[in-house]
Amino acid sequence: MAAIANWNVSKQVVIAETNSATIATDRTFSPTRFLQGGIALYEDKTGGIPLVFPWVTLFLRPPSKDNGNYRLSVKLGNPVAETIDPAVGIFGPRKAYELQAHIEIIINSRATAAERQQFLSQLATMFVATVKANDAAPSDSTGSPIVAAINSLESVY
Repeated sequence: MAAIANWNVSKQVVIAETNSATIATDRTFSPTRFLQGGIALYEDKTGGIPLVFPWVTLFLRPPSKDNGNYRLSVKLGNPVAETIDPAVGIFGPRKAYELQAHIEIIINSRATAAERQQFLSQLATMFVATVKANDAAPSDSTGSPIVAAINSLESVY
């Protein structure tokens, strides 16, 4: 099991590079508490308004006696605050809406460490827009349909 520790996420388009060990981050999700059922909650509390703290939950369910699969559930939420405008009757902070992602990863207990690492790499590159070579010059654009669908809100075809 991974240690409960800070988790840094960049708000920029994901760029994978092979020549640097330094990664700039725009958000730090700190472990907050365990929710019902052992779900770990991480929050970015830098905004100061608890109602709209960005959050991540993480839960790894072990295999049952009937099923050899681990299930990793990851959820990301970015609440957006309503603009406070007394002229139209909005007096205090409240949540206008929330962007969310729910990802469930199923890993069979027979999978080797190498297979799990390869699977993780494949999953991560689904969200990468550009891969940079060690000379820092863009060398490949993945053309991920996930990135395109989120950015343009167009259907995948």
